[in-house]
Amino acid sequence: MHPRRGIVGPEPVTEKERLMRSFLRRYPHVSTAAFVLLAASLSASLGTAQEQKAPARTPAGYPKTLVHIPGGSTLLGLDADAVKKLAQNRGKNRGKREAARAIKLMARSLGKSKVRVPDFLIGRTEVTNKQYAAFIKAVWPQVPFPFHWWKKDDLRQKQKEFFEKKENRGRSFVPDEQWRFLFNKCEWEIPKGMEDKPVTWITFDDALAYCAWAGLRLPTEAEWQRAYEGDKNQHYLFGDKWSQDWLKQLRLENLSDRRLKTVGTVESNQSPFGVFDMMGNAWEWTMSSFRAFENFQNEGRRLKLWAGKEASRNEFLRNIALPLFDPSKRILRGGSYLSVADAAMAFHGATRLAVDPSRYTESFGFRTAKSMHPAFDACVLWARRRFHNSALGSSQLDLPGSRELRHISQGKIKPSAFGQIGIERWEEKDKVILGHQMISFVATKEAPEFKRARDWAKASANEGKDGYYGRPLAALFTTERFKIAQGLADGELQLDKGIYTFEFRGKGLPLELHKALLAGAKLLKRTKGKRLSDEAIAELAKKAAKKAAKKKKKKKKKKKGESSDPLPSSRWMKVVDAFGIPDEVTRKYPKVTIKKLTLNPGGVTIPADKNVILVRHHKKGYVGWLPTSISVKKARLGSKDAKIALEIDKESGKITFIGGPKAPHARSRLIFKLPIYVSPSILADGWTSPYGPDRVVAKGLGKSKQGKASASPRRRGK
Repeated sequence: MHPRRGIVGPEPVTEKERLMRSFLRRYPHVSTAAFVLLAASLSASLGTAQEQKAPARTPAGYPKTLVHIPGGSTLLGLDADAVKKLAQNRGKNRGKREAARAIKLMARSLGKSKVRVPDFLIGRTEVTNKQYAAFIKAVWPQVPFPFHWWKKDDLRQKQKEFFEKKENRGRSFVPDEQWRFLFNKCEWEIPKGMEDKPVTWITFDDALAYCAWAGLRLPTEAEWQRAYEGDKNQHYLFGDKWSQDWLKQLRLENLSDRRLKTVGTVESNQSPFGVFDMMGNAWEWTMSSFRAFENFQNEGRRLKLWAGKEASRNEFLRNIALPLFDPSKRILRGGSYLSVADAAMAFHGATRLAVDPSRYTESFGFRTAKSMHPAFDACVLWARRRFHNSALGSSQLDLPGSRELRHISQGKIKPSAFGQIGIERWEEKDKVILGHQMISFVATKEAPEFKRARDWAKASANEGKDGYYGRPLAALFTTERFKIAQGLADGELQLDKGIYTFEFRGKGLPLELHKALLAGAKLLKRTKGKRLSDEAIAELAKKAAKKAAKKKKKKKKKKKGESSDPLPSSRWMKVVDAFGIPDEVTRKYPKVTIKKLTLNPGGVTIPADKNVILVRHHKKGYVGWLPTSISVKKARLGSKDAKIALEIDKESGKITFIGGPKAPHARSRLIFKLPIYVSPSILADGWTSPYGPDRVVAKGLGKSKQGKASASPRRRGK
């Protein structure tokens, strides 16, 4: 029936039927048997065509080098029966010793379990030499270039200089070892023809350094497995049982073909989601550490029982040992062009190569991945690699640890459960990332216990231990210069890109300073405003003691204002000087009100009689402060008001973080507003935000679906 006119007509003809009819018209004398064979062949070919991978999709706002992988279930690890079959097949083809070797290798993957992987992005191909070169040019010489980039002429020159030194006599020059020591003094270039081939000679830390620069991360094992298998859950890209014929499809059959290939050129080496080169080419670093899978103990016990029974026929299976797991090692996946001799195991989707993170070879490369939560991955890596935790004192950032990251990759926790929110974008040309921009806030993990928010604010004024004078609220990770509206004559303070923390400080004096001022006032009154050293104070104290003793003997009454109390030491001077309090003011304390304080490290002067938010560079110390007239507000965890948010205005360049530390004991979150200003030109199109690509204007916690400001701010606690 015609969908519009309701006219009954012939059923639509499929592509297969159309081809069959065309063939019969052209060759009417073909026998029935031949026609049936042809139909079966055509049906198979059409079926294969239908199974071809759909074109990989890159979401708007993300680098074109990434592919979106929809969330779904994947099987991690193997059961004992699968390892047993691999060992038996290996034994038939290679001998009994190889069967035992297969068990030792594949036993690392024991413990079959089904995990749910949320949506994520993964590199369409492995990172190439050309892509890695953009990173090296940006950070040189802090990070070593890959060994095979070392210019031959420069290598020979360094070798000559090595042997000319007396201390190196009798020692051998090992190029790849010397490269790690001399890389910042060496000359490099990408070898001709290697630009679009996977970058190798990469350590785990090298891969992380690239990811931190590019705003990406490494995939976890579960994510790698999901991208490799899709929904098929088969052991290889082409099926469940290994066939040597597949080497031809991978262009690895001939010895001359066994080398690194230009990424994305082997069409058959493509996962169901359009991810290239996951079998062979280069081993790929993952974020996962070498730990046992779930159900490892049960499956390991079953495998050992089978090996014990088989030991009578294969002595190499006697006393087979299960692997010793080491969380300090990292997992590589996928095999390489050097793994063809062990292709059945190396190219198996569950094979785990566990090595030390500092190891590198000509077959170790990597591909990148990305969470769907803006700036989350970059913040995690920056916090681990660059952030000085001492800037928070005893507090911590509300970011995931290693265990929580594993749970995120398995869908047990969402990134939004943590205290991070931000925006990011990439500069990209010809599928090469040239830079990453990010402005992201992270709340602190936990606030101290308190009954009332007002008590928490009041207690913050007493902070003053080890150079910390406020309660940490959040950290800012930014690649852009920004301003804060400091309450000074000029009204603004320009700050450079980097990592900053925000601390709330209530009005009042630190307890340390209060005690020092009392001690200083006492001494300065006795000495008529003169400072004394500890020796002079001790001498003065002796005289006072002798004088008091004489008066006691004569039983004379003390005159009014005279005291025999011990004099304080000179330690008060260091404290008072550190806060920039002059002696004229100290002498009159506590009758006079202290209005200004100087905070160190940093030497920033702040008002002492106002609530302020201190801004601190994570390395340099205090750099500025924000005036705040708000009182501390609480929002109950789980409520909409307790969710962190951003207010971003393109026109003014104002970015305001709304949120603060959790107080788990009180089951609430402290709510603050932390505003910064960037150049409006920076907030041009291209940013990925929590509210969608380019939707960076979101005012108020009660943001409507259109991203407009709510009519009135909602109350966030009492």
